Amino acid sequence: MKEYIEFVCECGKLLKVPKERAGQTGKCSKCSKSVTIPFSSNTGKEAKAKNNVPAPAKEEPRSVTVARQSTPAKKEVKKNSYPPSQGWKIAFLILLFFLLGIFVGVAIGPEYWNVLPPKEKILWWKERIPEPIKTLPQEEKRNAQNTDSEKKSSNIQEIYNREKPRVEVAARNIETYLVSLNKEITELKEKKNLLETQYSISVPEQVDLLLKESQQMKTGLEERLSYAKDALQESGWRNLPQAYNYLQDYESLQAENSPLIKNLQKTSQKIESDISQYQKHLAKKPIKQNSQYLGSWYDSLKRNMDQWKNIGQTGQSTSGKSGILVQHIHQIIKKIESYPNEIEETSDTLFQSMSKKDVQTWIQFRKEQSSSSSQRRQGTSIEQFLQKGKKFELEIAGELDTLQNHILSFQSKIQRQESTEEVAGKILAVLRTIERKYSESYKDFNAGVIHFENYN
Repeated sequence: MKEYIEFVCECGKLLKVPKERAGQTGKCSKCSKSVTIPFSSNTGKEAKAKNNVPAPAKEEPRSVTVARQSTPAKKEVKKNSYPPSQGWKIAFLILLFFLLGIFVGVAIGPEYWNVLPPKEKILWWKERIPEPIKTLPQEEKRNAQNTDSEKKSSNIQEIYNREKPRVEVAARNIETYLVSLNKEITELKEKKNLLETQYSISVPEQVDLLLKESQQMKTGLEERLSYAKDALQESGWRNLPQAYNYLQDYESLQAENSPLIKNLQKTSQKIESDISQYQKHLAKKPIKQNSQYLGSWYDSLKRNMDQWKNIGQTGQSTSGKSGILVQHIHQIIKKIESYPNEIEETSDTLFQSMSKKDVQTWIQFRKEQSSSSSQRRQGTSIEQFLQKGKKFELEIAGELDTLQNHILSFQSKIQRQESTEEVAGKILAVLRTIERKYSESYKDFNAGVIHFENYN
């Protein structure tokens, strides 16, 4: 049975410690003063000694205080402890707030995580965007050459033998992941460009953010792989431990389980669905020859297109490369013929929204308080549309003159049975310039109308 020593501190606290600590120094649990533990209990002896030996008046109360304050001290401990019924409530509240924070993060989406420290940005909960490598491999090679005399070649060989296998395995896994990541990035970019160029429809800003962060992930991993490949060369063996440090956080990435790749796929499928729906929508609507909301530039462009269509015997001299160019010209003309439908529909939406809210307030807000130049252009586009008599104008006077000259030249070469390849290429280039200018202007106009429609 364990034996204890009991003695009284100067503050009156009755202390009880194991006997094996006799002669050691400790602290009183009440006053925290340093005390020396006696070799035997001295509570009784101390009281008798103090009665027989004269002592100063100020020390007399200490022997009396021992018995009086030993019991209340225990009550004081109980007084400071929390009631048992409150503990589970506190734990429940902490858990509740924690779960609420996660729920808010899910509801808000990836932007929620952007408030976190940017050291290694959290992406889609699980994957992190790699930080740029601070020290380039070339610099580390120079540093290594300066210290070669201090190291033995056997140590370098030992590092190589130890680190090479795991660096190679990690690099292979990351390379496999990058193949899938690059494929999904490319597919999403192509569908986004098709939606914006072919149908002049802007994608949500979240798509651009996703592509930006995906590209950052791709670039960061490629930089780490490049570092690892340099380290696997004999001149860089001493950098193999650092190379593995750069790879180890990403070596377990798997394309089939990657939230980032799944998000790219989901977004790509959504855009593909939007394209399909828009194509069906256009197929149901009759093609308008013109629109009251298009400026005079479209009348001039339409005359040029009619002149192109009326060129006789175009098929006789449009084989080979020239024939391919003519096919591209017809594709762009078909797209140009959809301008009246686009402008008519977008303008009608604008006027419906204007009947419910003040467009001037929105224009001022979009021009003065927008965070990007594209948003400011949206406000300017609608403002100019209204100022120019509800006309969608396009500055292409020079392109129209050039186009007319090239069409006449094409017709002349057809009649003389000369090669039309060069002039067909020039016609295609001018039409592409007109299409690009229109797409950029209509993109701002359409995006502005959509934002105004949802503006409160």
